[in-house]
Amino acid sequence: RKDIFAIFLSKKGQIKRTPLDEFERASRNRPTKCMRLNNDDELVDVKLSTGDANVIVFSEQGNFTMFNENDLLPLSTKASGVKAMANFKNQKAVGLYVVQKDEHDKIVLITDKGCERIFDTNKAILTPRLGKVQNAFPCFKSDVHKLVKVLKAVQNEEQGMDVILYNQEIEP
Repeated sequence: RKDIFAIFLSKKGQIKRTPLDEFERASRNRPTKCMRLNNDDELVDVKLSTGDANVIVFSEQGNFTMFNENDLLPLSTKASGVKAMANFKNQKAVGLYVVQKDEHDKIVLITDKGCERIFDTNKAILTPRLGKVQNAFPCFKSDVHKLVKVLKAVQNEEQGMDVILYNQEIEP
């Protein structure tokens, strides 16, 4: 399908969007390179999107930016990405989250010190790709927490508790 995309995020903050049909044309005999990375960079997250969703990119310092995925031009599997977030100096990207238009999700942010915060995507401001960086969780300079994982939270109606899903998927 031409309306499903894979969005790739690297540790150094490079992001790219590739149509899934690019991977169907690839040879099945050997692995296909999906994103060109610098020597000291690595892939940290991949999500599927429907072609008109909003993308949230989180850094380990708890900063994030939310923009529409159409701000990313579709690129081939051989291309590298573009900068995901403004003012990304000395930061590492840790996660990517895709929110469908007119939907609002809750995300669980987990830090290196074992703390968590429920983040409501309703409170995120939609900006251009290199627009204003927002803060997902404030912390004191004397007690710095680094974000390590971004998970989707789902309300379980029967038990009245939050259930954490480790993979975010969309239906084809």
